[in-house]
Amino acid sequence: MAGENAVEVPSVDGSRPPGDQGADLCFVVGHGWGSFLPLSSSSLLRLPEVIDPTPDDTLCCVPLTFEDLLSRARALAHPGRRAILGIAGGPGAGKTTLAEHLVRALNRAGDPWVAHVPMDGFHLADVELDRLGRRDRKGAPDTFDAAGYAALLRRLREETGDEVVYAPGFERVLEQPVAGSIPIPPTARLVVTEGNYLLLDTGAWARVRPQLDEVWFCELDEDERLRRLVGRHERFGKSHEEAVAWVMRSDQRNAELVAATRERADLVVQDVVTWPDGAGRDRAGGGPGGVGEDAGR
Repeated sequence: MAGENAVEVPSVDGSRPPGDQGADLCFVVGHGWGSFLPLSSSSLLRLPEVIDPTPDDTLCCVPLTFEDLLSRARALAHPGRRAILGIAGGPGAGKTTLAEHLVRALNRAGDPWVAHVPMDGFHLADVELDRLGRRDRKGAPDTFDAAGYAALLRRLREETGDEVVYAPGFERVLEQPVAGSIPIPPTARLVVTEGNYLLLDTGAWARVRPQLDEVWFCELDEDERLRRLVGRHERFGKSHEEAVAWVMRSDQRNAELVAATRERADLVVQDVVTWPDGAGRDRAGGGPGGVGEDAGR
């Protein structure tokens, strides 16, 4: 994504020392300078005087604090309409970790106004995957109801009444979608949705990106990502050998497909699951009131 015009911009207050919250975050910003704003006042960036940025320039590897990320998410919401923030990335890269951390922090003060809607609720049920002959590659793009997911996002964006919108969740132990398990109240002005294929531009998946105000892309060290995936499959019943085989046959093929969509993201978030405050530790669970995927998905 970063080409010849890419420039590196330091923070005026310097990078935080290792072990401080946000020190291990790196954000790569695309689509011009404007997509980087807003930042929190505690971590404003100043361009070196020798740099004369053009609209095609890209900021690379700019260290930000988690507060900066919260400020950017807050700025998406505007009166009179609901905003949707997408978080994409390969299996095990930290999408759910980031989504849960954002939702929890944004809802900390006052009435909850941010909801979490994982893409995983749109997995096709095993009985349908069996009928289609696709169960052995569950998790691939054509094993989801992509059109249904896009339709839900559109409804969430356009809904202006006082009705609760229900979304499906995904039960990890059963490995099955659960209909109507995530309520999105009318008071939710920001929806955080996460999944592998938010930036895919083929088939019904191409209908997803237009419904999202921004998409952030999670990246994680490859060895750590694979380790986490194997561990997740073991926790949910697979032997070590079965877990490794599934990861290398199915998950890795999907991860390569997702990695090719990285350049379409507005922001790249690196090493979410290694955050020093413990937010990245392995844990199961979902967003408010719903059934979510395992942390780090």
